[in-house]
Amino acid sequence: MSQKELSAYIKDTGNSLTYHISNRDSFEMAVSVIRPELLGKKIQSVQNARYFLLSFSRHGREALSQVGNINKYAQLNNNLSFNLPQYCRLIVDRKDTVRLANYAFNNTYGLAASNNILLVFQLPAAKKNYMLTIDEIGFGLGQQKFEFDRTKVDNLYQISIIK
Repeated sequence: MSQKELSAYIKDTGNSLTYHISNRDSFEMAVSVIRPELLGKKIQSVQNARYFLLSFSRHGREALSQVGNINKYAQLNNNLSFNLPQYCRLIVDRKDTVRLANYAFNNTYGLAASNNILLVFQLPAAKKNYMLTIDEIGFGLGQQKFEFDRTKVDNLYQISIIK
């Protein structure tokens, strides 16, 4: 597949590699399994690592820039920039908890359609599934759980990318 085709394949919710949630206040959260090759930068892939892209938006714009209160903005920015390991974890086969190996939050100060965070987990082999758990960070959604089938995630990493 080309990078564009692979990106569309990941975003197609029917493939169970992307999940969206929203609330009545037009706040949206999305999480996708992502291949590092699709991030537009040279990122060295780490063996046995899985990459997830977490996005927050409201009314099609960055959610962080719309919190309306400087103290809440500062707290959320701090959580997203420095405290994410306290809020995100991956549960493998509903028993083993894996902490974030690395993450990257790029604050674009209201200039993008969403706030995006790259999450990287160094994983033991799973038999069935990965469940990404995200605790309440400060956007008012509460704890969210996203379950990914191991076979579908592994198959994503087997797709050849045509340059």
